[in-house]
Amino acid sequence: MPIAHSRPSLPPLQRCGPDDLPRRSRARFNAARRLADDPVGPGLAEVELLRADGRREDALAVLTELPPTVEVLYARVLVEHQLGRSDSARESWHRLAELADDGEIDDPDQAAWLTALAAEATGLDEAAIDWFERVHGPARPDADLRRAALLGEQGAMDRASELFAAVRALPDPRRAEQAWLIETELLIEQGRGDEALAMFSDALAETPGSAALLYGRAMAAVRMDRIDLAEQDLRTLIQREPDNALALNALGYTLSDRTDRQREAYRLIERALAIDPDNPAILDSMGWVLFKLDRAEQAAPYLERAANAELNAEIVAHLVEVLWALERYEEARDWIERGRTEFPDDPLFVATLERIGAGS
Repeated sequence: MPIAHSRPSLPPLQRCGPDDLPRRSRARFNAARRLADDPVGPGLAEVELLRADGRREDALAVLTELPPTVEVLYARVLVEHQLGRSDSARESWHRLAELADDGEIDDPDQAAWLTALAAEATGLDEAAIDWFERVHGPARPDADLRRAALLGEQGAMDRASELFAAVRALPDPRRAEQAWLIETELLIEQGRGDEALAMFSDALAETPGSAALLYGRAMAAVRMDRIDLAEQDLRTLIQREPDNALALNALGYTLSDRTDRQREAYRLIERALAIDPDNPAILDSMGWVLFKLDRAEQAAPYLERAANAELNAEIVAHLVEVLWALERYEEARDWIERGRTEFPDDPLFVATLERIGAGS
């Protein structure tokens, strides 16, 4: 059951419009771009649709035809980075930063925000921190959250904590919740799990109704082998929200992976899967609990569906172990090669290969 990182994700290139419009819509955007006095709007919409369809080279070709505005250069940085063209992405970022630094630009806060996001996406963390600090107006709290996350990852937790506290002091429960979640994640990553659990308890004392914080503390407790606390929090969440598939799955997987209570785990995961039948994390959990129940033949299809839907290190490790147990070695080796390409240093993936004797 893969757990997502709590830092806010990067926004899409185009902030409006669905990602799954049919091909005729792309043709319309293309025509609009070529006929419009200002081609940037339809051009960026076309880029986002091409990106969603996996056509990044075509998206980049469109971007090269558009005027080099802040929005276009931001999109170009991300697409070049996704294509693995690091040098080109950083060159485009420097062009973006130079344009954003122009004192006559129409919206300096938006320009600073996009420049910071592009720097963060390409690994220019110091530059990202500087540009997030230049963001003012309504986006300032989000900029402070991202700046604090970067500072925390660099080990500057005192500065990061000041920013998190400032965001929590605002009359904005959603952002306050994010600040708690990101700060606790940073503490756990730095081996300060006891502090993280104490912080979660403080946060829940202030906002006892927060499902995200309750779930967050449960996941932190799992990572610290506090299964009793994790179970307590997840059961509280399930009692409040009986159809919360995320909580049902988390408790089921935790019981399956960390205890011998496999039948109880199976019932919880079965409930979660009935609510959200195509969720890769829940499919992975079902496959894993079936394997623990000595039903490897039944486990494999769930894990295959999960891995095909989401190429995740934990899911692939589970699938490889089940295929290996079934003596389906050729299929297992195919997944091992994919894993070695996508996440060669993942500790769980590597440990799984070593444990089953497939490490060489």
